[in-house]
Amino acid sequence: MRVVYPQLFSYTKTMINWAYTLCIVTTVLTALACEASIESEWRDWKLRYNKQYSPEERETRMKIWLNNREYVYRHNNRADVSYSLELNQYADEVVRRPSFKVEVPVEMSMKRNGVVNKGPSPPTSWDWRYKGVVSPVRNEDQKGDVGPIVTTECVESYHAIHTGQRVSMSVAEAYDCCIQSVLIANVFSCVHNIGGLCSDQSYPSYVGTCHNNTCTAAAKVKGGKSVPRGNEEQLKMAVFQTPVFAVVDASHSSFQLYRRGIYYEPECSATQLDHAILVIGYGSMDEKDFWICQNSWGTAWGMQGYILMSRNKNNQCGIASAAQYPY
Repeated sequence: MRVVYPQLFSYTKTMINWAYTLCIVTTVLTALACEASIESEWRDWKLRYNKQYSPEERETRMKIWLNNREYVYRHNNRADVSYSLELNQYADEVVRRPSFKVEVPVEMSMKRNGVVNKGPSPPTSWDWRYKGVVSPVRNEDQKGDVGPIVTTECVESYHAIHTGQRVSMSVAEAYDCCIQSVLIANVFSCVHNIGGLCSDQSYPSYVGTCHNNTCTAAAKVKGGKSVPRGNEEQLKMAVFQTPVFAVVDASHSSFQLYRRGIYYEPECSATQLDHAILVIGYGSMDEKDFWICQNSWGTAWGMQGYILMSRNKNNQCGIASAAQYPY
């Protein structure tokens, strides 16, 4: 015969209801705490990067930031990547590249014979910063074409290597006088044709038309040479001679939010190139080869303004597709 205990049944039911209610309350409180934590993180990030929005813009920017927050979290918790990401100053932006496109011919050849001038064999690693010939990181802040900036940086380093003097050259002059040459990959021939670059003090402002007849060139080059398309060994030889102007595919969120490590993006293109960088060295770490590249987004981005791009990985991101340097 079954014995029923009404009081026990009622007590058990009450406990179940209480536990269920407690679970709901706990879930709600946890969600509220999580939301408060995210709001605090969002607020701290805005303060760090001095972000201010209109009421209409705030919701859109926060949505982008939340999507990038999730993207960064998932990436940094993967065990199969060689670099990390962060919520940097561009975390409230979708990837937007300026209309900087470099024409990549079927064959880009070096002056005369298509091979970098032979000299001493390059060492296994190299970094021009240790020679004191690399200019400080500039901050274009994704607001325009970076080609003239990298052109100027190349000329500055070339001049320092050959004269022992570091001079800050005019980026404005490179914009005014050679912007079209950047787009067709013969920018250093343009620098030669205009008589060299003036200092930034004597040509301080961009006006849209070339007026370098009002200043005296502080650095001159004979012209430019191109690295054979896609040949990273030849690029290595060129970088050993002088920092190199390279154009890469930087159209991915992984590049925009890069923090540190050896950058490798499987979706990178070797032909659709949209961003200029300065290759100032190379090396290896944990059996992975890399290029040392200076960006122009300020020192708050990446490794104090630098990125390590994968080397000997099938011309990753087109690092050797449209590389050129002065002589």
